[in-house]
Amino acid sequence: MKAICTELPDKVYEEVKLLVEKGWFKNEDDIVLEALRRFWISIKLN
Repeated sequence: MKAICTELPDKVYEEVKLLVEKGWFKNEDDIVLEALRRFWISIKLN
């Protein structure tokens, strides 16, 4: 598996942490993977 390192605006990162804390995602990696998955689906449908 490959890794990607990225920077997020502070406000976005705080929202990511909050979603993980609330149990929506098991960790920060999962939310980024889900965002990429949804992006790929959206561009394939267009």
